[in-house]
Amino acid sequence: MRFLFVPVNYNSYDSLNAYIKAVGRALRTTDDETIQVDIHVADNSSKPMEVNQQDGLTICVRHYDNPGYLSAALKTIYAADIPSYDYIIISNVDVLVDESFFASMKDLEVDKQTAWIAPAIFSESEKRDVNPKIQERYSKKRLQLLRMLFRFPLLYHLYTQTVYRKKVITATQKPQQDIYAGHGSFMIFTSAFFQKCPKMDYPVFLFCEEIFLAEKVRSIGGKTTYCPSIKIHDKEHASTGKMKLSKYCKYNFEALTYIIRHFYE
Repeated sequence: MRFLFVPVNYNSYDSLNAYIKAVGRALRTTDDETIQVDIHVADNSSKPMEVNQQDGLTICVRHYDNPGYLSAALKTIYAADIPSYDYIIISNVDVLVDESFFASMKDLEVDKQTAWIAPAIFSESEKRDVNPKIQERYSKKRLQLLRMLFRFPLLYHLYTQTVYRKKVITATQKPQQDIYAGHGSFMIFTSAFFQKCPKMDYPVFLFCEEIFLAEKVRSIGGKTTYCPSIKIHDKEHASTGKMKLSKYCKYNFEALTYIIRHFYE
């Protein structure tokens, strides 16, 4: 079983090195010589630095002039030998795989149509599993409402302090199930997804990557499956946490505009 990890880094080398260390620890814990792991870092950093190496891992770094999260990840994936991998992972760097990661992946049972595996991602700040991110496909009206929230930053701030906070408080653990989209901080895809799907381009700097990829999965007749036996620990927003609210809302508004135009009209 061969894995390609594609973490996207933006001036967060402490988080990136911790990420690599966690992958190495999980691999040593599994102690299975049939598992091979490559880490190809999509580095959007303004000041590139050296990345720590780990025994048992093949690590390389590709530097970009910050085209955005998913765009940098896709560039890195398409530069790799996709058919040689079983699973390809796109992620932030502020997440840590659990020590049980590779053992749980070996034991995983999913439908052959599953193209995207959404793991349990335990948020340190929200104290909950942020998956399943989106259980059913949004209606156009729902997306337009979300876009309106991001058009007015103060309105979005009010939403986060009321409706969203209630959603966090009432969250409960769910069993393995098919969903529309997983959380974008750590996404596991079969290599078959990239081989079946026409070459993708997401010309949006940040946000709504989950919806874009969910639509691509649907386009090939694939499925997204939430698998809580796969555990990830989210250390939270190494890059976007530093972003001003106005810019955060601007990027989300632009992303939702793209999604609506390309998949709902």
